[in-house]
Amino acid sequence: MKRLWTRPIAITILALSTLLAESGCYGFFTSAKAAAITFRGPLKVAIHQDLITRSLEKDLITEFARNHSIKIKLISFESLEQAENLLNHDRVDLIFPRTPSINSDFEGHHQFVYDDLKLSMVCGSPTNNSQLWVPTQYSYILQNKRFLKKFKTLSTVATKTELSAQELLTKTLKYPETCYISDSRIALKQSQNYPQIHILWIAKKSDSVFWVSRNDLQEINQMIHTWFQNLARKKQLRKFWDRYESVEFKMSLLEHRRFQSDIIKKLPRWKKQFEKNARKNQIPWTLLAAVAYQESKWNEDATSHTGVKGLMQLTKDTAKYVGVDDREDPSESIRGGAFYLKYLYDKTSIKLSPYERWAQALSAYNMGWAHLRDARLLAKRLNTDATRWSRFKKILPLLRDKKYHSQLQFGFARGDETVDFVDQVFGYTDLLNSTFTRRSQTSQDF
Repeated sequence: MKRLWTRPIAITILALSTLLAESGCYGFFTSAKAAAITFRGPLKVAIHQDLITRSLEKDLITEFARNHSIKIKLISFESLEQAENLLNHDRVDLIFPRTPSINSDFEGHHQFVYDDLKLSMVCGSPTNNSQLWVPTQYSYILQNKRFLKKFKTLSTVATKTELSAQELLTKTLKYPETCYISDSRIALKQSQNYPQIHILWIAKKSDSVFWVSRNDLQEINQMIHTWFQNLARKKQLRKFWDRYESVEFKMSLLEHRRFQSDIIKKLPRWKKQFEKNARKNQIPWTLLAAVAYQESKWNEDATSHTGVKGLMQLTKDTAKYVGVDDREDPSESIRGGAFYLKYLYDKTSIKLSPYERWAQALSAYNMGWAHLRDARLLAKRLNTDATRWSRFKKILPLLRDKKYHSQLQFGFARGDETVDFVDQVFGYTDLLNSTFTRRSQTSQDF
């Protein structure tokens, strides 16, 4: 079996490019050679059900396909056995099992390490735990000596399962005595969105995870190697994690209960209008609804101290620009807000990822395009990448500081409030997405 082993990107990106270049598996493959490759897809990619809607894996393969003008077809699988069958019978070209090689059998196929994984145990109660669910791709945790020593009783009642992370979360919320094993990144996100759950254990050691491709697809394997080498040399790998690690969103138990109550009592009144206007403007309806929730808590009578009004909190100038005569009319407000969000999104660079473009568009929705341009200029002066939200969010609060805003064309702005606005919208969007699971997404989904 041909394997290309590298260190996970979380340990060192620099080492990745060196190891790839020196691997000898395919040698150094230039971009010019990649351009001459004849494979044009569609590339059939199998991704675990927990990762199919929104994940690093989906982002990586989508960007790879876009970069090489290859069409891709995403296929969801529930178990490692199912994934192995798909690959062994040539029904897919590449899979993302997101599990260490010790937990799978992909003999005869090409494996490529791209990330590291830590496992966590999530429980509905910090003390009263009597049931443990272990997804099959993480079953190797039952051989972890530290885990077994700490949770000796619980491990004896462990049950292997093919349930998704979302289904296990739902079960745990319903039955607090339940625990389950999860990817630590997913667990952290779930604990931020659902304060009722508790992370009781995180593995100290990381394991390398890989994607697997058919060994006979020499061209694709070469293209993947070249693309990854280029990302590593340009230090661009970390930006793929930005959208998962740079959003600071946390709700109290009271806030979470209020949000869930508002989904049941308030959202149904506006949901069809959110969907209709989002579809018309080709934006995610959950993002449109999240903006409205952050702005007004879905209250059509909301008015701020600055004079903005309505469900989408449009200013007079914005309302005039988008053709809204009555800002307090919910239908007009949603229509105008959706149009304006799409307008701002389209003003951002098409070279950015959809996530990066939405971070910019949402910033402009909150503080205005003029202040956004000022912030970009300030970021450039301070040698900061304004396209990456994880870095740009550190620049925006500086617009409050006279030392900086006095040198900018449009002056003072509450940039710290903009950072909070963007993070909250992203957070509410995540919660809405998990509540209204989507399998089909627009090209501008994030």
